[in-house]
Order: sequence, then structure tokens, then C-alpha cells
Amino acid sequence: MSEDVAASDPATWDPALDAVVAAQGNHKVVFENEKLRGLEVLPLPGGEEPVHHHRWPSVFVFDQFAGPIHEFSPEGVQLPPRAEVFRASEG
Repeated sequence: MSEDVAASDPATWDPALDAVVAAQGNHKVVFENEKLRGLEVLPLPGGEEPVHHHRWPSVFVFDQFAGPIHEFSPEGVQLPPRAEVFRASEG
């Protein structure tokens, strides 16, 4: 997968890093057609997910939220919190 994901073509991304392949323990396809894929994602508290990607633009809907959530780059560097995600989920 390209270092600059925003400028890359998702069709060229490594299929082995697709969320339902690389993080299959937490990702389940609940609907898919040629334009849309719906996933159920159930991360375990305190758990870690393998590095993976989501080829399509994503919208996350939190049923329950118990932070903090920490994101890391593939190189293991902790990424800054994404306020647009967490602000909406803080209640």
C-alpha cells in the first residue's frame, strides 16, 4: 500500500491488507455489492487489530464507545487522535 494513501488508487492496494482478510477476527461483511460494502466491526476492549485498509470511503457508526482508542501507523508510530471521529462519539 502506498505511503500516500490519499493520492493512490485503492484498486492497487494489497488485497491481503483488506480489513476482512487482515483483521478478519473483528470484521464481518454484512452486505456487499459492486458499489457498497457494509461491515460489522467488533474490536475487543484492550485488543489490537492488525494493520489493514478499507478500500472504500468509510463511515463509522458507534453503537457503544469505550475509549480511549489509539491508532498506529504501519511503522508502529502512534498517530494523533482524530477529533472528527471522537468528538461525535463522546456523548
